[in-house]
Amino acid sequence: MATHISSPSSVTRAEVYMVLRALVLKTSTIHLALFWPIVNRELQDAISAIGPGQQVETYNPYSLLQACKLLETLLLIAPDEFQLQEWLFVTDTIDAVYPPDQWESVALADSIAQSLGTTTRRDSIDRSTSNGLGNGNGNDGDDNSRRQGYKNAWLNSELSRETAKDEIVDKVLRPFFDRLSIYAFESTYSLGAPDLECFKDDLLADLFNEFTVAN
Repeated sequence: MATHISSPSSVTRAEVYMVLRALVLKTSTIHLALFWPIVNRELQDAISAIGPGQQVETYNPYSLLQACKLLETLLLIAPDEFQLQEWLFVTDTIDAVYPPDQWESVALADSIAQSLGTTTRRDSIDRSTSNGLGNGNGNDGDDNSRRQGYKNAWLNSELSRETAKDEIVDKVLRPFFDRLSIYAFESTYSLGAPDLECFKDDLLADLFNEFTVAN
């Protein structure tokens, strides 16, 4: 009987997400118009599966990681069609940075952060940046490949490829969701442009990583 590890769907799904990342980076959004309903639905299903006790056989940790990389690529590239649905995934108002008292976010990323035992607060950023992930604006001093003044994907690091499969959710995705709404909101109003070369280099590194491709 196929498990979430051996299921052909779970094995190849990570590669599908990488193909979608390549399309977002290299294809005009006009030609992706028919894909947006599918992409949005697939991202919602994948991210919903990250919560404790919610993972289904369709996804393994590597496919969940690639789904998150697709999401962050869309948040930083910000195609017009995706911006219409962005609120489903992250809090896109000042409430992301300074949440009012007794306020409850409806964004999927914040819901996952809460279910994983994290909280999207300003004072959580300093703790989470120490794990080797980028800070979204290219100012991570531990990664010389990040260029100052450019927006970088927060999962663009070797940590995302070197972390053991069983630790991906705890060590990589937990801090990612803990600060995702804050960084997405701040990146929207920053003056930097997405570092497309960094995005492409990370995608190539994932494509040639023996753990993230089907075999």
